[in-house]
Amino acid sequence: MGAKTILVVDDDKTLRDEVCSYLSRMEHSVISADSGERALKIIEDQAVHAVVCDIIMPDGNGYWLLERLNERSIRPPVFCFHSANPEVKKEDVIDKGADAFFSKFHELEKLREWLKKKLNGSSI
Repeated sequence: MGAKTILVVDDDKTLRDEVCSYLSRMEHSVISADSGERALKIIEDQAVHAVVCDIIMPDGNGYWLLERLNERSIRPPVFCFHSANPEVKKEDVIDKGADAFFSKFHELEKLREWLKKKLNGSSI
C-alpha cells in the first residue's frame, strides 16, 4: 500500500501518543496536533491522507474542524472518536461530516479496518 500520512488530533497527549504509536506500527507516517486549529494548519501545509480526530477539545474542537474541512472541495476522510462523553452522539458527528466514529481504546481494530479500506480505496 505504501506509507500514507495520517493526522491524529487530540488534546490529551497520552491518548494522542497511544493512537500515534498504534498507527505507526501499521507502517503509516503519523503526525499529530493537539487542537483543531493546529490540525487545519497542518492540512493546509502538507498532504494528509486521513484524519483521526477527537471531538471534545479546546481551541478548535472536532466539530469545528469538520466544518472547516467540509468547506474544502477536497478533504481527507475523517475518523472521529471520543471518550465516553454523554453529550457526543454518533449521529451528530456523522451529520457534521465525519466518515466514521468510534470510542477511544475500545475500537482501535475498527480504526485499523477503516483506514485499510479508506487508504486502499479510490476515495483518497
